[in-house]
Amino acid sequence: MPKRHLSEGLKQRVVQLFKQGHKQRDIASPLNIPKGTISKISKRFHERGTIERFSRPGRPKKFPKRAQELIRRMSKKNPLLTSTDISRLLAEEHNRVVSSRTVRRFLVAGGLFGRIAVKKPLISKRNRKARLAFAWQHTLVDKSLETPIKMLVNVNYSFNNLRILPITKK
Repeated sequence: MPKRHLSEGLKQRVVQLFKQGHKQRDIASPLNIPKGTISKISKRFHERGTIERFSRPGRPKKFPKRAQELIRRMSKKNPLLTSTDISRLLAEEHNRVVSSRTVRRFLVAGGLFGRIAVKKPLISKRNRKARLAFAWQHTLVDKSLETPIKMLVNVNYSFNNLRILPITKK
């Protein structure tokens, strides 16, 4: 069961009741707090003189949240960037030295996983003109509607996967 932190007001109430001479059992039942928690709160108050939580021991994070967001934004802006490219850009533009492994860890934590974007084939101007001419030759007219609508066949990628787009006549 995950720990839940009590509000400052509730802790103040526990300390106040404890100062008034109530027993831990009498404080715990109406507030619906375990007796062990009441004991820890009162003990902390007597030892430290405060009910605030102190910072926990351990090494502080080297990389701030804003920098992590910067990495995610860079990756979303240009999905073709590798983690090595992002770490190099951070070193050059933002004076932050980060390993590519750290960048990958932040991207995975942000829901961005390593994928290689598919490169679309280069369509030359000549080929574009030929495709457009083909599409105009194979337009369909829908006669069921009052206004004729030309249906243009989109042949951008392949002839196996044809998509029909309606274009209204002006």
